[in-house]
Amino acid sequence: MLALACFEHVAVALVKIGTEEELWRIIYDVGTLIEIGDTYTYTLGDFDYFCDAVEKRFPSLEQMLEREAVKDGRAHSFYRSYMHRKSFKDRAKESPKVLPNTPITAEKLLDELQSRGDFTIRSYNRFLRESSDEERLKLAHAVIQEQDANRRIRLLEMFKRKGFPLDGSHLIKYLAEYEGLNREIIFEIMKKTKSTPLRHYAISMIKQKRELETALIILIKNYHEENEKLLLQSMTDIYAERSIDTHEIECALLDAFEIGVPLPHKLLLFIYEATFCAHCRERAVKALGARALLTDDIITECLHDSRAEIREYVRAY
Repeated sequence: MLALACFEHVAVALVKIGTEEELWRIIYDVGTLIEIGDTYTYTLGDFDYFCDAVEKRFPSLEQMLEREAVKDGRAHSFYRSYMHRKSFKDRAKESPKVLPNTPITAEKLLDELQSRGDFTIRSYNRFLRESSDEERLKLAHAVIQEQDANRRIRLLEMFKRKGFPLDGSHLIKYLAEYEGLNREIIFEIMKKTKSTPLRHYAISMIKQKRELETALIILIKNYHEENEKLLLQSMTDIYAERSIDTHEIECALLDAFEIGVPLPHKLLLFIYEATFCAHCRERAVKALGARALLTDDIITECLHDSRAEIREYVRAY
């Protein structure tokens, strides 16, 4: 999906500084992607960042699309997907907020899994959002005791947001038992989990150049100063090669800087100079500023940045 990410970021940049004619060219290209759908089913859910940028630049976008959809099939595909996206977002805003009555416990989840074969959507979402450390720990012990692979992966999904609270070596072991999407679920949990075995696992994967995006995010989560050389060299290599999408790695780095992880400051310069994401570039500039690391050259460059928030920040710096 690296090509898609690059395409979207370039499209956003063109929309911000380009003409309406250039906007239509991009819309035709995206409409064609939506129409093809052979190897990947594209929807405007894949282009949320682009749609938000266009709506800010062209507030009457819906009316513009409606007129053009009559004339061009590509615009019609874009318009149909755009209206579906808009309808979904409108319904989400109007949905009544249900206040929780009692906490969702590990016991309740296990009872649902036993009686129904799965969790209700409400219980699933509430446990992800609201579960206490104590309840997550109880559920983690249930995961380790569970012998059925299908039930275990459903239980493991409950740790995608906050990580697994027990020894990460369990996650490494489970990787060998799953494939496809289930394996990706375990990788997502690993990215959120602090664990010495996971740090060693990430170092091994990076040295073998396997699952680099996931391995680097795990290492950032479990960073020790002794890993500085490996992390810097890895980031230098992936920015030079552009072989993987770096955006999730950049977000993990910036999040770590914000909570005080002692990462090498050079990484902020890497992000500032190489990211495709304007928001990440803004976060990197502000992180450099907070550490008094904005040089005159960077400030001069930022005064001409395409992102208004960056220009405003350095003027006030």
